[in-house]
Amino acid sequence: MGNKAVIIFRCWTLAGLAVLIGHGYSFGATITPIATPGAPTVCCGSYTESTNVFALPTTDGDLFTTLTNGSEVLTFSTEFMRLMVPVSWASWSSPPQSETATPAVAWSNWQVGVTLTLRAPAAIFGFELEPDDTSSTLHAYTVAFLHGSTPLGSIVFPVSGDAGALLFAGEVVGSSNPNLIDTVTIAGNNDFALANIRYGDVPEPASLLLTIVGGLMIVWRRISTNRSGCRR
Repeated sequence: MGNKAVIIFRCWTLAGLAVLIGHGYSFGATITPIATPGAPTVCCGSYTESTNVFALPTTDGDLFTTLTNGSEVLTFSTEFMRLMVPVSWASWSSPPQSETATPAVAWSNWQVGVTLTLRAPAAIFGFELEPDDTSSTLHAYTVAFLHGSTPLGSIVFPVSGDAGALLFAGEVVGSSNPNLIDTVTIAGNNDFALANIRYGDVPEPASLLLTIVGGLMIVWRRISTNRSGCRR
């Protein structure tokens, strides 16, 4: 490769990396929190647009340890119960803090700490959470996202059970497939309910980088004989 071509290729490669950085990509897997259901993801549209929701059982009081949606399966470490706001669960928050003020919820059945496991690792995972205590007391919950035993990041929020449900959702940024979310732990000091449990896959930054590099190679071949430096 001649000196002129080297200069051009370096310039265009830096430009491609700038595109990745400008879109929020990094090269170590980290969890980026998603604040509300309508908030944008790093990669592709809003949280609700970029994810699929697990449907809960249809009857109040139904007990379950797994939920399915197509090829994805979510397993709970303990038995949960399907309830409904405001019939059998007192309250929930309202949009934009949550998707709806009257969701079907999955109650932890008195448990204050549980583990959720995805059969197929996901790039985005989240749920709305509200404690059982209906007073204005705030209860802190820690939601940790992992791949196997490898921590990817965690979210900690104080939450009120008085119509105070909050979204605990995270997106893996800068990951390749082996580092996506397959395990999520929830730890608090009060039993709780979950609503609108969602998962989603997004294009991998590693794949995007390969695409950009491939495009840069094509550009280099076309301009290497005609250019001598970076265009300003």
